[in-house]
Amino acid sequence: MLVKKNDEVKLLAKLIGFKRIPPDIETFIKSPKYLGDYFGGSIFPIWERALKELYPDPIRTSSTFVVLKGAIGIGKSTMSKICILYDLYKLLCVKNPYIFFKFDKTSNFTFRLFNINLEKAGIVFINTLNEIIYEAPCFTSLMDNDTGDFKIPVKILPASRPDQILSENLVSAVLSELNFFRPHVAEEILNKVISRMESRFQLGFGYINHIIIDSSDTYEDSIVENFIKESPYRNQLKIFRYTIWEAKSHLNIYFKKKNPKTNKTYFEVYVGGGGIDPFIIESEEQKEKLNLDPELIIKVPEELREVFETDLQTALQEKAGISITRGNQFISDEKVLKESMTLPVNYDEEIIVSFYGNDRIFPLVYPKINKLLDPTKPLYVRIDLGVSYDYTGFAIIQADKFEKLSEDSNLLLGYYKAPVIFRISRYEGEETPINKILDFILDLSKHYHLKVVSTDQYQSTQLRQELQQNGINAIVLSVDRDDSSYRLFKRLLLEDRLKLPNMKILYNEIMSLKDLGDSIDHPPEGFKDMTDALVGALQTCYDDYTEALEIPYRVERELSSRLLLKLAKDRVDKDLKNKIYQLTDGNIYGYRISNGKDIRK
Repeated sequence: MLVKKNDEVKLLAKLIGFKRIPPDIETFIKSPKYLGDYFGGSIFPIWERALKELYPDPIRTSSTFVVLKGAIGIGKSTMSKICILYDLYKLLCVKNPYIFFKFDKTSNFTFRLFNINLEKAGIVFINTLNEIIYEAPCFTSLMDNDTGDFKIPVKILPASRPDQILSENLVSAVLSELNFFRPHVAEEILNKVISRMESRFQLGFGYINHIIIDSSDTYEDSIVENFIKESPYRNQLKIFRYTIWEAKSHLNIYFKKKNPKTNKTYFEVYVGGGGIDPFIIESEEQKEKLNLDPELIIKVPEELREVFETDLQTALQEKAGISITRGNQFISDEKVLKESMTLPVNYDEEIIVSFYGNDRIFPLVYPKINKLLDPTKPLYVRIDLGVSYDYTGFAIIQADKFEKLSEDSNLLLGYYKAPVIFRISRYEGEETPINKILDFILDLSKHYHLKVVSTDQYQSTQLRQELQQNGINAIVLSVDRDDSSYRLFKRLLLEDRLKLPNMKILYNEIMSLKDLGDSIDHPPEGFKDMTDALVGALQTCYDDYTEALEIPYRVERELSSRLLLKLAKDRVDKDLKNKIYQLTDGNIYGYRISNGKDIRK
């Protein structure tokens, strides 16, 4: 006799020990009894279909291992949040989880979000989940009236290191932006999470537990791509990857604009492979001549042509959600760099200071840079110390302005400027006089508010200690440990949100930079001291202002990312400005900014 699906679900629920059968996933996200008031009207249809595929019925899941990839700003974070909330609700529906999982009654049940920045992970993800849990009736009805907690100990916590889950009963975990961790750290986190879950929750696989890898696409050899290709779990993975035009197809905003030259609503892009770098295909003859693999060609809506023409590599990653083969040159379009180098320069790019003489740096530069700095705004200073071989790079960053995305939006994006960048050299046979650099910073602090002075780790400890003893906020910031600071620099540069001085040495340094995968470096015969100083100062300024405005990194990154590219120059359709906020998935961003404070949507 055939067993009907409903009867099968009831039988499974009884065997596992469910005291109540959870709602199916569609009811869970749409019904006001559950999460309808939070996600019902905002989750994209493509993710509704993905959720139904992942949760075919209220008891089972089609895979424990889930990979969410694709374009930025399409709702991957929302998908992750719903999965965690559904897994939690299902756990709470089990009559006695201790018996089912064979745990003692002193055990906690934990859900973890891994993010490269522990504090911001909590702001973006954990706080939102906790608000829903302590507001939604479907969860509050399961709490103890006296304690206000669930009857089994459950914790939802952020994490950024693998050692933070030792001895935990990890139910489900979200590994957010895993590609942006240092590779060995990302690999250790992945292995530890799988090991932890397998050792404690093997019985829950296929029913409750999930490992969700939620990461933007970067390169073909990234940790996530390698996991997909080489992991022993590769045949068990449930992968959801969408372009921005696929994820937002229900909005009917793409493939509407017709190119008058081709009479088509799309253009074709070769994504790279076979020894050929990505490029925009101009003709059918070009495809035939190069014998391009049709599977490596995508059709992109004409609405995104400007974005793809401006920076093809980033557009493929952030709009098409495609991991690409690494190129070698960090900045491939010199036009973008030249267009940003508009600030005046009235000082020398290189200053020579004697180790033994009585010369001082401040009198050499202050009369000139004083005309370039805004005295009403704090300075973010970076010293990239070179004692005997490299130069010492010096840079000052100031916030330029903050602009709303549109007239009806409270979301802000920052624009920055680097009015002062130079390098300090020494005479032959001498070392860089660190005491004179210290005196220069102290002299500068008498005239300006130095909000942060950052240095690298190499030979800079004494300099930082001296600055701190004089009341200056001096910190360590490495721009070589990973490539995150350089990626920020490149993004702001491409989005026309960073203005630089028009300097030949700086231009040559930046254009010679090489992308080595997890770091950015100069060629063997080159230098990047001024660029390191620039990038370090920019990172501290960016972090300080986004934190002051309480804009989480992921929020700012997704809002600014290619959808907003070149808005300042009006290179995108004007009506797009008014659509930006309404077309973004509000649940990804979670917060808006009003008078410098977070308010809910």
